[in-house]
Amino acid sequence: MFVKTLKPFYITTIFISALLLFMVQPMIAKIILPELGGSPAVWQTVMLFFQLLLLGGYGYVHFTTQKLSVKSQIITHRIIAGLGFIFLPLSLYTDVNIDRNIYPVLWLFESLLYSISLPFFILSTTAPILQRWFSLGNDPDAKNPYFLYSASNAGSLIALLSYPVLIEPMLSVSEQRMIWSILYIVFFGMIFFISTKVNNNTTNHITVEQSVPPLWKTQLTWGFLSFIPSSLMLGITTFITTDVAAIPLLWILPFALYLVSFIFVFSPKMVGYNLSKKLFPFILLTAVFLTMFTNIWTIIISMICFFLIIIRFHGELVIRKPKSEHLTYFYLWMSVGGALGGIFNAVIAPVLFTSAIEYHLILILSAVLISPITFKPVGVFIKSLVPVIIIALLYTSSFWIDKIFGVGVVEYLDKTYNYFFMRIIITLGLILILMRKNSVGFGICLVILLIPILFNINKAEILFQDRNFFGVSRVMYDNNYQANIYKHGTTNHGMQSVLEPDRLKPQTYYSTPLEEIFNNMASDIRKKPIAITGLGVGTSAYYALDKQKIDIYEIDPIVISVAQNPKYFTYLRDCKGDKNIILGDARLNLVKAPKNYYGIMLMDAYSSDSLPVHLLTKQALDIYKNTLDKDGVIAFHITNRHLNLEPVLYALAKDINMTGYIRENAVATDMNKDNLKATSTWVVLSNNPDTLKNLPEGENGWRELSPKKSILWTDDYSSIFAVLK
Repeated sequence: MFVKTLKPFYITTIFISALLLFMVQPMIAKIILPELGGSPAVWQTVMLFFQLLLLGGYGYVHFTTQKLSVKSQIITHRIIAGLGFIFLPLSLYTDVNIDRNIYPVLWLFESLLYSISLPFFILSTTAPILQRWFSLGNDPDAKNPYFLYSASNAGSLIALLSYPVLIEPMLSVSEQRMIWSILYIVFFGMIFFISTKVNNNTTNHITVEQSVPPLWKTQLTWGFLSFIPSSLMLGITTFITTDVAAIPLLWILPFALYLVSFIFVFSPKMVGYNLSKKLFPFILLTAVFLTMFTNIWTIIISMICFFLIIIRFHGELVIRKPKSEHLTYFYLWMSVGGALGGIFNAVIAPVLFTSAIEYHLILILSAVLISPITFKPVGVFIKSLVPVIIIALLYTSSFWIDKIFGVGVVEYLDKTYNYFFMRIIITLGLILILMRKNSVGFGICLVILLIPILFNINKAEILFQDRNFFGVSRVMYDNNYQANIYKHGTTNHGMQSVLEPDRLKPQTYYSTPLEEIFNNMASDIRKKPIAITGLGVGTSAYYALDKQKIDIYEIDPIVISVAQNPKYFTYLRDCKGDKNIILGDARLNLVKAPKNYYGIMLMDAYSSDSLPVHLLTKQALDIYKNTLDKDGVIAFHITNRHLNLEPVLYALAKDINMTGYIRENAVATDMNKDNLKATSTWVVLSNNPDTLKNLPEGENGWRELSPKKSILWTDDYSSIFAVLK
């Protein structure tokens, strides 16, 4: 009877532990973003760090429960949990002797190691060690303690979902850290209480079960079935955060679905598993097909597909779970697979691939390996080859149609009947008919479907492509525009015509509004040094006067190398000013600039859809204002597909008593080789209202900042919900 009353304490302790574990991940990532910009890779690296700590925690549980007596386990666990108090309250350790600009991943790892490692380590051990201790008791459920895993997943899910919806909008980072610290103290008390009862109640139990460990094949299968979902989770996170914004909301959604899948499959009825198993080919095909597009609906449907895919894999895990005496093996190999997924996505893929295709490749691997087939070389070859040939003919059908009916027929069909999509639909139908029971051939066909993504089959010619911690960079020549285009992820960061005399003219976002800013400044302000954050292709340097000092702050070394290469863009080469490019985060480096030094500051780091929030806080604006001439102007480029930043800039201007104007430059016609201008939005702030009085006003001109709401962001508080379009 006594043990039965102890069950709620096990559930509560595991719940609190999971709550802390999964609250700290988005919280520490949010705290660390100002140190490394708004790169989606920050979240991937943080995730990898935590996955490795989780692996260490599960390894610790496996070793101690197999090698130590229960009493020794308890003493060891109490000591390590108590040492976690050294890290409270949580803070970010940044005094790291590693150059963050050259080795951002290593810098981030060392910073996290000194900031959060031990508390996270001890929290990661809670679910497996308490399940193990519970299995040693006399409770009727002791032989099947996996139900406690539901409490762990429930706590994890509540923490993740409440962070962007409740915690981030309602609490400052300081308040979050304090609440987390208090909950850790409560958690320690619960662990101490339970361990006392375990010690008193399991004196007759031996620690090491006298049974045969699981086969190596079984353990490796657990690892593989954990690797695929982990990699897919990080892959789809990169896929959506590159296109929208590097914010906790979009980091958390895939992670939350990842946890929900565990709750579903560990339930008695394994909710969703049978549906996923039956529809698996359709789900994979849909997921692969949607990687060719980037809009809100494809993201939503992709997330649904991702969820169903990982339910299939996690369901296979549950089917193969061992008896309670071997649960530490099970959790250890689950964490091995998860960590390998993180290593592949965060470390290996950026080195191997110049584009973010790891998500696509793991989708293909899912198709090939989810259901082992009987290996009959001739049969597999023939079954794979026939549909592959048919599908290859479909993809080259444009060549044959043009040969038979004349050049231009396919282009006409594309425009009038959307012929490309007709071929895709036919291809999907053939795959479903011909590849129903052949996972190898099915995977090959998915590769063919991904050809437009993997080999950039479109009208643009890739001149350059590379990848680093900050994302994927491409320079493309587009024959329609007769211009070179630079894209970072899916966002256009600049374009230059190859035609004379248009080659030197500012294009895309940098034409009318920016020209009006420079042309309407007083002479003394116009001649003072210029600061630019966010280099792009160097278009803004066009506005520098002869020998005028211009400091350009850029965090991504690939961007600098692209902008400086005259084979792609010549704005920097032809710049008349005395330019100085400074590598590193703009905010961190602007602190070093002289006081009242700049006449005009161009803040051009917000047009990317991966928003560096830390550059739009009260503390950031204080830094900018300190380096600005008393009559100078700060121009913010806030063109963004998903976020409306006017309320934030209005609140910032009001907070430090600056005057603000906004210009929404709508371009009515589509871009072509004769018109490379793009719609853009600019905001200017100044201490002196007279500085801005010459800006052209009117219906399509500059107007005072006057949003319906005011949203002040600080280093301690920012929420993305209020500015979503």
